[in-house]
Amino acid sequence: GKTTTTAMIAHAMRASGRDAGYVIGGEAPDFCVHAKRGSDPWLVLEADEYGRAFHHYTPRIAVLTNCESDHLDYYGSQAALEEAFLRYVSTVKPDGALVVGIDAPRAEVLAAKLQVQRADVQIVTASTRTAADYRIESADDSYEVSTPGGVICGSLKQPGEYQRQNAAVALAALEVAGFDGPLAAQALSTFNGVNRRFQLHGEMNDVVVLDDYAHHPTEVSAAIAAARQRWPDRRVVVLFQPHTYTRTAYLIDGFRTCFAGADAVYTVDTYAARAMTGDELNSEQLASEIVAPSARYAGSIAQSAELAADNARAGDLIITMGAGDIGAAGPIIISRLGGTR
Repeated sequence: GKTTTTAMIAHAMRASGRDAGYVIGGEAPDFCVHAKRGSDPWLVLEADEYGRAFHHYTPRIAVLTNCESDHLDYYGSQAALEEAFLRYVSTVKPDGALVVGIDAPRAEVLAAKLQVQRADVQIVTASTRTAADYRIESADDSYEVSTPGGVICGSLKQPGEYQRQNAAVALAALEVAGFDGPLAAQALSTFNGVNRRFQLHGEMNDVVVLDDYAHHPTEVSAAIAAARQRWPDRRVVVLFQPHTYTRTAYLIDGFRTCFAGADAVYTVDTYAARAMTGDELNSEQLASEIVAPSARYAGSIAQSAELAADNARAGDLIITMGAGDIGAAGPIIISRLGGTR
């Protein structure tokens, strides 16, 4: 949720009339550009863990949404990754704050370690599931957040528990930064999300086609759950493009079960963003490893899009999913559903 949370915070700051700067690692409809230097003292920066890039900042407020197993091709082990995250949160300025989403267990552990090392840092927690400084509860897309100062009510355009988690963390960071919580929640109700995050491709012949950036098992499961929340009566079909052969290999335990909420899964040729090392799994192998539902290897983006369209039923929801170029499948599906072949 780094990109979405960054965009949420920047959107709320700017909606308050402040010319806050921002650096967002994705395209967001509410922003004309990825980055802008504002005249306000606040800059909202998306910090990336790959290559330890997030060690180069000294934030007044650090936000930690999770510490999932990822980029292990670079870090080598989960322990090394967690040590890098601990160093990131340790870069907070004296008497600064860490806002942490404690629904992610490793993030909560890192916050506890920081509290021991840096008594000067204020630890602020946010959760959808358990007691926290900012506890968000919802009914559909509306929510209530219990905060140290009272209850804040709001709504989101995007469905899913993970979006509510993002909102809870964003509201916590905004209040810690001195912004008005209810006004921030009002701004989040107008937030239009981030491209490739639960983004609608279109609808044709009662088949809805979405695009989502999910490429980690936790993200895949969350995106499918959000789809079920928004469209409970539709059959969910996933076209999944693995992102690198090595990531598929070291996350295979999660990939075996994370698609369980879908009704059908097609795996698409792997997006090989980085070089092969010899310890990998390709997309066809991934399909054979998925426990449920039974997955089918579908080949290239074009081949998988055509296969999904040809097997679609009225009432289906098709999600193109992955961090590579799988978004190109959406227009092919829409076109083929419309009879243009």
